[in-house]
Amino acid sequence: LEGCTVTGDPAELSGRNKKNCEALDEILVPCAVSCGADGKYGKWSDWGECSADCGGGVMVKSRKCDSPAPSFGGAPCEGPDTEEKECNTKPCKDVVDGGWSEWQPVGECSAKCGGGELAFTRSCDNPKPSKTGADCEGADEKTEKCNTDPCPVDGGFGAWSDWSKCSKECEGGEQSQTRKCDSPA
Repeated sequence: LEGCTVTGDPAELSGRNKKNCEALDEILVPCAVSCGADGKYGKWSDWGECSADCGGGVMVKSRKCDSPAPSFGGAPCEGPDTEEKECNTKPCKDVVDGGWSEWQPVGECSAKCGGGELAFTRSCDNPKPSKTGADCEGADEKTEKCNTDPCPVDGGFGAWSDWSKCSKECEGGEQSQTRKCDSPA
């Protein structure tokens, strides 16, 4: 038939259509070309928490470029995606920075002599920082060497000497051996 038009995939033509149409002069198939969409911002978020309790801080809110997001070459969202404003601008009263307490030993020295270690701690409570005050700087733990004097060493006897000559050549002389306290001294 002249002017026979088929909509859809030509491979799916039924046998009847194939018999009725001697030659196709047009095939229409759906295409998947989408038009580009420019990006648009969604709603603003709620304001975030203020970065300071007093003395001036900043609050931030944001929005996303997703209503719709740019697609197929569409333009990005225009304008900022975050906004800031000042908050808690009243001066801080009674700001107290933290101070360290004295170092306090924890337990005892790890050795009685010959060098050991002793742990110490301290607390950030002299004074304790106020809510807006600065924390203490530095470590709250340390170790120090202790009992560094050498350990005492008990003396020990060395080897026995050879026997001395007998004090008499006959009838009841004496012989002796000696040793020194030098192993160690």
